[in-house]
Amino acid sequence: MFTSSNQRQEVTLEGVNEEFLVSRIAEIDAPEIRSIGVGGSRAVGGSADPYADLDFFILVRDGTVPEFIRRLPDLLHSLGSPLLVRGPIFVPNYGHSVTLIFAPAVCCQFNINDESTLQPHHCRKHTRIVVDHDGFLTLVTRQSAGLDIDRRQVFQEAAATFWHRAIDIVRDLRRQQHWMAIRHLSDAPQQLLTFARSEEHTSELQSLRH
Repeated sequence: MFTSSNQRQEVTLEGVNEEFLVSRIAEIDAPEIRSIGVGGSRAVGGSADPYADLDFFILVRDGTVPEFIRRLPDLLHSLGSPLLVRGPIFVPNYGHSVTLIFAPAVCCQFNINDESTLQPHHCRKHTRIVVDHDGFLTLVTRQSAGLDIDRRQVFQEAAATFWHRAIDIVRDLRRQQHWMAIRHLSDAPQQLLTFARSEEHTSELQSLRH
């Protein structure tokens, strides 16, 4: 249950009240914030299921990232105390990633950048801007939407990851490390999905040529 000074809102795994959560994030009172955007599946209309995480891109003023991350749980006091905090870890193209889980099991992931680490990338092309004090995140989002995808590179990376994990699974089973085998197996669906999308794109191109 999330509470604030003037509102009480129940949030369950089966139906996260996205509007309520986004409004609370947008109201974070921190002078270093320049922009806030919603990313991931919830930024793409109709693609998120009820269990999807909430992904946020936050742009802060240069040199303020470490202090902002340190203060983040306190800045989100209107959502209650987080049950779990993970990070920060730096993820290329996403930024300094911090995950907070609130009761009952609502997962919010914050990708925090200043201008030195924020660049146009495919992961940002669907960002839904909720706060943009100076227009910089809006500009980066537009530039991201105009990028061409190197489908050959995407396929090659997916194939390399798939076969690497296949070798890991064989090694895990021979060592009788069954939990590790399950962990490595869990990577396979994402790579198979990439293969399927590549096949769909190739079929579309062939149909256009004919």
